This record gives sequence, C-alpha cells and structure tokens, in this order.
Amino acid sequence: MNNSIFSTFSDIPVSPHEGYGASPSKSVSFGGQSGRSSRIEESLLRSTQKRSPPKFSAQTHTFSVGGVSPSPRRSKVSGGEGGRTPPSSSNLIAAAKLIDNAQREVDLARATGREKDAEIASLSDLLNRSMLRQTSLEERLLEMNGKMLECLSMKNTSQQVASQATHDCRVAKAYSIEYMKRMEAAEREMDEERAARKLVELRLLKATKELAAERRAKMGGESDAREMVVKNEGLERYGKMLEGEKERLEGEVVRWKKGKEEAELKEAEARVKNARRMEEVNSRCIELQRELERLGKVEGGGEEEMPPCDSRGLHVAVIGGGPAGLAVGVALQKDGHEVRIFEKDSISRPGFGWLIMPNGVAALDKLGCSSLLKDCLALEKSELVDPAAESADKIRTTVTMASCYSASRQNVVSNLRAPLKEGTFAAGYDCSAALFNGQTMKVGRLEFSNGHVIKEDDYDLIVGADGVNSRLAQLCNNSMKRDNLHTRVNTIVTSMSCPQLAKKIKGVFTKTMLHSSISQRAAIGILAPTESDVLSFVQFDTQVHGACPRKIDERHAFVLKVLGLPEDRQGEDAKHIPPIVYEFFDLGGNFSHPDNCHIWRPLELPNMDHNFTLGNCCLVGDAAHPLSDFTSQGISSALEDAVLLAEKLQKFGKAEMGKALAEYAGERKRVVTRYWRAGCCILKNFCDESAHEYTRPFTRTGSVISNDGNGGLTTQTSGRGELPVTASDLRRFHAMHSSHSLKHIKVDNSDNSRCREPEATTFNNSEVNLDILKIRAFNYRWASVPEGVLPLTAASTDFPVAEPIRRAVSNYIMDGYINYTPNEGLPEFRDSYSKFCTKKLTKANRFASGLLSGKKVINACEVMPINAAAAGVYHVAQRVLSEPGDEALVMAPVDFLLAKSIQALPGRVLKRYGLSDLSEDQDGVHYTFDLNEMESLVTDRTKMISICNPHNPLGMAWSQTELAAIADFADKHDLMIFSDEVWCDIVYEPKVHIPMAAVSESAAKRTFTVTGFSKNFGLEGARVGGLIAPSTEELAKCSEASNTTAGGTSSLAQIAAVAAMEECEDWLEEWRSHVKANMAYCVQRLKAMGRLGVGKRRQVGMPEACFVIFADINDVLEKGREDAKKEALEMAAAEGMEGKLGMGLMQWLIKHHKVAIIPGLEDFFGPGSNGHIRISVSTSREILTDGMDRLENGLIDWLGHK
Repeated sequence: MNNSIFSTFSDIPVSPHEGYGASPSKSVSFGGQSGRSSRIEESLLRSTQKRSPPKFSAQTHTFSVGGVSPSPRRSKVSGGEGGRTPPSSSNLIAAAKLIDNAQREVDLARATGREKDAEIASLSDLLNRSMLRQTSLEERLLEMNGKMLECLSMKNTSQQVASQATHDCRVAKAYSIEYMKRMEAAEREMDEERAARKLVELRLLKATKELAAERRAKMGGESDAREMVVKNEGLERYGKMLEGEKERLEGEVVRWKKGKEEAELKEAEARVKNARRMEEVNSRCIELQRELERLGKVEGGGEEEMPPCDSRGLHVAVIGGGPAGLAVGVALQKDGHEVRIFEKDSISRPGFGWLIMPNGVAALDKLGCSSLLKDCLALEKSELVDPAAESADKIRTTVTMASCYSASRQNVVSNLRAPLKEGTFAAGYDCSAALFNGQTMKVGRLEFSNGHVIKEDDYDLIVGADGVNSRLAQLCNNSMKRDNLHTRVNTIVTSMSCPQLAKKIKGVFTKTMLHSSISQRAAIGILAPTESDVLSFVQFDTQVHGACPRKIDERHAFVLKVLGLPEDRQGEDAKHIPPIVYEFFDLGGNFSHPDNCHIWRPLELPNMDHNFTLGNCCLVGDAAHPLSDFTSQGISSALEDAVLLAEKLQKFGKAEMGKALAEYAGERKRVVTRYWRAGCCILKNFCDESAHEYTRPFTRTGSVISNDGNGGLTTQTSGRGELPVTASDLRRFHAMHSSHSLKHIKVDNSDNSRCREPEATTFNNSEVNLDILKIRAFNYRWASVPEGVLPLTAASTDFPVAEPIRRAVSNYIMDGYINYTPNEGLPEFRDSYSKFCTKKLTKANRFASGLLSGKKVINACEVMPINAAAAGVYHVAQRVLSEPGDEALVMAPVDFLLAKSIQALPGRVLKRYGLSDLSEDQDGVHYTFDLNEMESLVTDRTKMISICNPHNPLGMAWSQTELAAIADFADKHDLMIFSDEVWCDIVYEPKVHIPMAAVSESAAKRTFTVTGFSKNFGLEGARVGGLIAPSTEELAKCSEASNTTAGGTSSLAQIAAVAAMEECEDWLEEWRSHVKANMAYCVQRLKAMGRLGVGKRRQVGMPEACFVIFADINDVLEKGREDAKKEALEMAAAEGMEGKLGMGLMQWLIKHHKVAIIPGLEDFFGPGSNGHIRISVSTSREILTDGMDRLENGLIDWLGHK
C-alpha cells in the first residue's frame, strides 16, 4: 500500500496575513495528488492577492477593502463644500469602534483557527503513526508466515530418517505453534490499530467541520461582508476537498480490508491444511518409530528383548551416555547384569578433555579399560608458576606427577563404549520428566522427548548419570537448583590444534596464579591433551572481573582484560605473565573460537548431605556430586562411582539391592566429601584478597599444591602468616616466617586425602575466653564457682558458637525487627529441622542395613520448636497424662529434668524403673533395660514410658534390639513413648544413634521425640530445641500448650538453630572429634586413679555417647579421712543436703583444690546414682588436664595418701 496516503497534513492557512497572503510553500498532500492540491492553493492565493489588507484613511474618513474605495455617502445636512457635509465626530468614533470590534473578532477567529490547525496536525500525525505501525505489523506477519513455511519445510524433510524425523517434527510443531500464537497476537494488535485509526479519522472529520463552522460564525460578524463571503467560500471549498479526500481514503480502506480478509481467509485455510498435514506426519512418524523399535533398527540400538538373567542379575537402565554412564555400563555388564544406556545426543559431542588422576587410573584398571590410557598423554610434572620470580621462565616449583593423564573427551567416550555389548547404547533419548511413586517409594516413571517411557517395573535399577541439572537428579534432590548454587569463580576453556606447542609442553601441566596490579584473582592453565592439541583455561573471580560475555566474539577481549595482558607487552605489568602464555596467544590461541570455546559455571554446594540414592534409583558422577574444577576429580570420581556400585551390587545381589545402594551411597559420600572440602578450601583461598600477593620472601621453602596439582603457590597475609589451604603429598610446605608453626594440613591423591582450612581446627586453647565465661557461664560453671575454681560440671561447652550462627543472629537483629513467632514455630525452622532429623533417620537405616521399619522421613508439619527439653516433656505430659492419677515410667539413673517436668503436673504419678548390668569388662559397664521391673510397675493408669537415648549420664547409645524391646513393651501395654534424644549428635563411631521412632512402625505411631541444640552446637543459653510428634494431629494438641507470649521459642533462638543445622555440620564433626579425644583422655586418667578406689565397684570405660563420664567413687567416699569427711558433711548440711557425703566431697574439693565436679545424688539423677561423680570434658585439653590433675590431687588428699 502506498504510504503517501497517510502523509502528514500541512498547516492550513487561517488568516489573510498568515495564509492567503503568504508564500505558497505550505501545502496539503493527499494520496499522492499534490498537483491538485497545489492548483487549489494557487487559486485561493490569486483570489486573495488581488486585495490588499483593509485600510483606514484619517483624512478622507473612508474604509477601503481590496484597494477599492466605496462610494462617498452624502450627508443629510446640507452645506459644506461641494454640497458635502463632513461626518460628525460621533460618527467617526462609532465607526472606529465598529472597526475595532471587527478587528477583535478577526483576531479571535485567527486564534481559533490556529488551535484547530494544531489539533488537525496532531490527529494527522497520530493517523500517520498508526498506519506506519500497521505496515510494520504487516511486515512482521509476512516474516512470521515465512518462518512458519520454513518450519513446515523442515518438518517435511525430516521424514527421511525415522529417528531424526521424530525429533524434527517435535521441533517444527513447537515452532509452528509458537508462530501461530504470535500471528494471532499480531492480528489482535492490527484489529486494535484499525479501531484506533477509525476513531482518529472520525475525530479528524469532526474537527474539520467544526473549524469551518467556527470560521463562518466568527467571520460573519465582520463589517466587510464581501471579504468574509470570499473567505468562507475558500474554506468551504477546502472543506469539500478534505471530505472528498476522506471519502477516497475510506474507499481505499474498505478495499484494503476486503483484500486483507480474503488473504487472511486463504492463510487460515493454509494453516489448517498444514496443521492437518503435520498431524498426519507426526502420526506416521510415531508409527514408523514404533515399527523400527520393534524391529530393533533404531539408530544407536533398539529396544531389544532382554535375555533372562541369573538369580543375582539385574535389569539396569542408565540415563546418560557420558563417561559416568558408560563406566557403569561396562562395570555392570562385566558382572553379568543386563544394561541399557539412554543418551540424549544423537551425535557424540567432541568436548574438550579431563585430567585423569591416580584414583581414576585405578578405577579404569578395575573396569578393564586400562587400554584407554594408551591414547592419553601422561603428565610427568606440574609447573606452578610464580610471576614474581626473577627467573626468565617464572617457574617457582616443579612437582612430579605420577599416574596422571590428560585425555580428550572423544578418546574417553569411544574407549568406554567399545566393551559394551551391541544394542546397549541408545541415542536420541532425552529424559524430559521423572516422576516419583509415593506408595512404593520408587522412581515410578521416566518420560523421554521422543515418546519413549520407562515404567517402574521395566527395570530393577535406574542409574542417573546425566548431570546435576537432569530431571532424575532434580527428582532425587529437589533443593539442588543450579540457579542458586553457582560459584563466583567461572572458567572459560578453549583449545586449538598446534603440534608445535603441543610437542613443547607434552607431559607438563602449567598453571599461573596472577596477582599483578591490573589482574587479581585469576589464573591461566595450559596443557596438551593429545599430540597435536593444546588446551587452555582461564579461571576468574566474577566479583572482580564480572561475568563472561555471552556473545562469543567478545570473549577473547574479555580474557585478555582478565589476564591484564598489555598490548605493547612492556612495563612492570607485562612481567607478571610468563612467556608460555604469550606463546600460546602468538600461535593462535583464541577464546572467541565459535567451535572451541566453552564457559563453565560450576556449582558450589553448601554440603554433601544430599541423596545419592532414591528407592530404585542411584546417582553417579556429576548427577550425584558436582565438584569444583579446582579438584580435577570430575571424571576420576565418576569412574570410582561405577566401580563401587558394581562391587556392592555383586556383593548383595538382586534380593538385597537396597543394602547395596545404601552402602554405595555411604561409602561414596565419605570419599567425595573429601574432594568437595578440598575444592571449597582452594576456592576460598583463590578468592582471598590477600592470597595472591607476595609481600615478603619465604624463609622456609618447599612446594604447596592442591590434591590435583592445581593449587597456587601463594600465601595469605603476612600478619597471620598462614598458608593457602593446599598441601602436597610431598609434605613440604611454605611459611611466611620461621617463627610461625605450620597448621595441620594433609592432602594427597589417595582416597584417604583430607584438606582443611587453617580456621577449621576450631577447638584450641586460644578459642576459650575465660574472661567472658566467668561473667556469663552460670549453671554450676565459671560464673557460679568462686574465683580460681576450675569447673568440670555442667554439660556445656567452653567454646564460642560457630561463626555462621553468630553471623545469622547478627544479620537478623540488624534488620531491626524481633517479633513474636507462630505457636508452631518459624517456617524456616520447621523446614530445616525436619530435613536435619530426616538425615539422622537415613543414617540410622544405613547403619542398620535397612532393617528399621519405622519412620523414614520427618515432615515439617510434625515438628515444632521448644524452649528446652524440659518444656518438651511438659507439653507431652500434658497431652498424654491428661488426668490426675495417670502414671509415667521414667528410668533411673537419668538427668533430673525428665522427672521434674512430669512432677510439675498436679496429681500425676512418677514411677522409676532401673537399668540392669548387661556385662562388665575393661571397657566399662554395659547397661540395658530391666523389662521385668518395668512389667511389675505397669497398671491400668500407666500412660507413658520415657527413655533417654543416648543416655545421660551413663553414655549408652541404645542398640536396635534394646529399642525394639521398648517398642514391643509399649505396644503390649498401649503406652505412648517419650524419647529424650538431646545427645543424639554426640555418638562415637562405630556406634550410630538410632532414633526411637525409626525402630518399628508401631514405635513411629507412639513416640514423641525431643532434641536440642546445646550439646551439639553450644546454644544452651538460646533455650531452643525441637519436638517431633508421631502425627500432625498429635503435634496440634501439644502446640495448644505453647503460645508466643508465655511458652514460645524466641525468634533469635530459632534463627540461630537454622544456621546451625544448615551451615555448621563441619563444625559439629570437629566438635565431636574433639570431645571424643577428651573423653578417651579422661577415661585414661580415671583408670589410673583406680589405685585410689575410683571405679572399684563399677569399671570406668569409654562411653558410647555424650561428653560426660559417670564414675564410681563409692570406695573413695568410704575410705576418706575422718576429718575430711566430717568437714564435707558440715559443708553439705550448710547447702541443705544433710548427710549427703557426695555433695560434701564436691564442696570440699572446691574449697581445698579449686576443682568442681557434679556429685551423683538422687536429687540430680534419681535412684542408683549415689556414690558417683559426673565429669564434663567439654573444654580445652589444657583445662581438662589441669582439672584432672586437681581432682587426682584432691582425692589423694581426701584419702590421706602421700
């Protein structure tokens, strides 16, 4: 359509001076007929130019128009020259007024005309823009039609190969649907534009008519009627011209609409025809696909009928045909299992390559694929480059690398596919959905983009090997979202074919940490994966350098900027780049190559506590444990996964596959966690602002590398004198000053490697702040005892809480709001607590080889926070012991809070049951439940039995058999169970805490569980714990006893607990190791005091749990000096405990030997506790040693020994 139709209206002349008498440069153009418009304007101009503007002569008193003077009028009064009578002054004034009024009306008409002109111009411009937009939409519509036709063409050509046709049809259909949606949207926009344009046209016509009418009305009042008539005639002709043009435009619009409707109708018919054709093509392709699958001729291997397996054989589906999936296939087929591998890519991706570390080499040997290494290049050494070195090659340290190889991806994949049976590998299977069956607790269905479906019964085992972002991995670990876990350090990789450079660097891995004035927190590595290829990667901190550009042609410039490469390669900044880097770029190294450039954005997991297995599914490789690229353990750990999975399945067989998967997950998680920790440590060091600076020369030399040889030869601040968190199996280290001792860091390439930050050794003497403890630590501890007394009393830690807890509480307070919380607790607490407790259930099930039939998962709707374990007992007792006279069974000895909480309810009856000695040996006394006594105590009013699991103060971690006996007893007498599991995180290997609710299905329905955060994370003053109810309904009844005003748990306490559960498990592991060592030391010291009578009646042994020791001192009490005993009894009487010699001994030791312990009194622990002392070891080794020395000296003095 001709766009000139919608050209903008020009200014319309509205006054004799501005329009008709002006230059004819301003014109109106319609529909390309500018000539006609010009003729109309010229005629108007000629008619107006014949007249001059109105003139008034003061001498003749005449008014002339157009240069023609009117005939003189005769005066009615005779006289005067020539018979003429001059006009009177009143007539002159009246005439002048008349002229002024006429002039004002003319001015007013001009102003009105200009306003209307402006409105017409604005409307015309709006009309023009709308038509331009309509034209643009038409072009977009044509473009979309073209794309749709192109998609249809792609669809038609896809019928050549059946497997490819299915994929192409799906893509074309998606494209066509999308474009059809866009066309419909464009058509809706066009309809809107048409309506808007019509409105503009109507407004334009109305404005034109109003303008003509107003001009006629205004100009009709002027005195010169003939001039107004001429002007009105001109305006009318102009208006008629506009109306004519408008009618012509409307006709063209009608014709355009009619043609457009016909075109749209044809397009719609074509779309319907194409849609039907596409459906026919899809149906035919599906039929062909099914037929070819039946015949077993699908490219990459069809669905062949599985031959029967032996009794131990499994049908296994492996999702993902990368190195991890292929290795699983090789390992399982080797053991006689039937395997089918589903890979999404029809053509194998070329990729780049990997470093295969010694553990990966060992795994290849077990797989029988060692021949793969023949095509790989052995890495002989790792050169760690220090750009600050004075040598020309900048090499600071060279480390020999044994059994390490560089391999291309193509080489690894092709060699791992070679041993597979024919038909094992199926390409073009992209898993698009993974569904979980909540009834069977298995993966119930896998759907693929090509229409293929795997059901639960099709395979015995499903192995996820298709990456962390796959559907299967997300099903197993829904919280592991890629968007939330990206690390701040990214890597950009490129490769090039350069035999010259590959030959030069063959067998050498060179890595440079950059720390110049223009490049910080960056590194570049170069190695040769093959005889002719060179690979280079650049690691950089995105918080310093920003994200890598998405446009590939901008990446090379970005890399040069990150590396700080000066263009002239001159000056001090050029010296920080070693020559090998310049050589790489000079020979053609390019990070913007369209085919050989890749950005890697690794994930940074907060921990390794996610699932490796889920029912009939297990994960391997990156799907199970994405690792930092600093570790170089990606492929090696994946190969280890395959080997161990095959070993466990071979060990247990098909009948006990669950045990096999549980052991696989447990063992792999322990090993991979070491790799993960090492990566975290190196990553932290990489991002340390001071880690890439050399401020002083080294006074001790050696080599510092990571467990894969990639660590930087760097130091942290000279003030701390710490090492970067890397080490080598050579056991040689750097230190900033000779006076600084080395932190305990050991890393090697074996499965036993460990890598820890210097700060991770949390528990040392410098962390115990006695000045603060003496002000804040009450409850029989530092702030409660006299000055100089060393307390080994309450079970509270002398160490500060972990840094993440402090940070979380501080951040929460800084927000400025500390409000009430819901009765049932903060949502984030309930969510974290349920997951934290579920991990314990999983660990217990793994320890019990899957024989526990109770709770497997703790739901957030079944938990609530409590402000102390005693509060939990009270809530449960209120719920269960609903009537006065109701009875509860409580063990003895046990911590007094259980009994006190029940006794706080009026009229409730407390009954004590004892523990029997199961055995006694050099490891101490082993206790168990006295079921006979328990039977004798039960009546019709007995409603509840309570246990302490693990036991405080005896340190027993009850076995599965013992807890099952309690469950059977409760089931027999219809009792609810209260399980105090405050010490559940302080259990020492080889024992594992088994929750009461996990023992059996019956126990799960009867058990209320309470845990805390004081023994594990040191939050005793925060007053926070958790209650787990057997059901949501039971929790609601317990929650009624709590409210946010009187009995609720502080928001700060809940925030601290969340931080502890989510960020402090490493801290907890170190804390547990520390107190275990202290327990062993304390037991050793107490055994040595056997000569004094300690443990004479009950042998002192290493507890299975807790960090308190309950030692027998009956013989010591009886044999004490009489004067000492007399003084002790007087001290006890002064404390209101007359005759309590144990309390007296405590007071006597405080007075004379400045050490405090907890006496074993019935007031504290119930029957059976007299004649014991409880010692807490939750302090530093130095304080514990001093305390044990004082205790030993005090007992020697008590006995009167020399």
